[in-house]
Amino acid sequence: MSIVIYSSTPRVGGNSDILADAALEGVRAADSGGEAFKVSIGRLSIAPCTACESCMSSVETECTIHDDAIVPLRRLRSADAVLFASPIYTFTVSAQLKLLLDRAYSLFATDRWDTLAGLRVGAVFTYGDEDRDTSGVRNAISTVEDMTRFWGATLVGVVEASCSARREVLANEAALEAARDLGRRLVTA
Repeated sequence: MSIVIYSSTPRVGGNSDILADAALEGVRAADSGGEAFKVSIGRLSIAPCTACESCMSSVETECTIHDDAIVPLRRLRSADAVLFASPIYTFTVSAQLKLLLDRAYSLFATDRWDTLAGLRVGAVFTYGDEDRDTSGVRNAISTVEDMTRFWGATLVGVVEASCSARREVLANEAALEAARDLGRRLVTA
């Protein structure tokens, strides 16, 4: 089993990154017998999709943009489960995560939209607003739900936490345990 956690914050050790680590603890505690690792895409240089459509000729055709997205996309293609961790910036996922998700279009082809069918998906989000209804987390959750449905994947769960100060989530044991539990469920679901 291969499980990949994509942490999309540019702030290593930030709140969403801490929840990503907690989820990784849960994955490892479930002892999948496979590989589990975290990719910090927030620190990668990922260009936006140019809509060239070159990737649509075959599912084996990789994106023509050769940048830091290639390896994370290869890992996504071969994963059994993934977890996306993101802070909420301007009412949705971070730009870093959105870039990777847009580039995941290259994993499909005109006649093959089932490349990620059966994939198990989880997400953890952190936001600075005290009110989840005005924070934008609903938009991020909707993005993951819609994407998962389109991929033919299964959404295992979402964890969210309100935390404004740096590393504040460390004081939120309920959120940390929920992230660990989500990691375990990615293995056992």
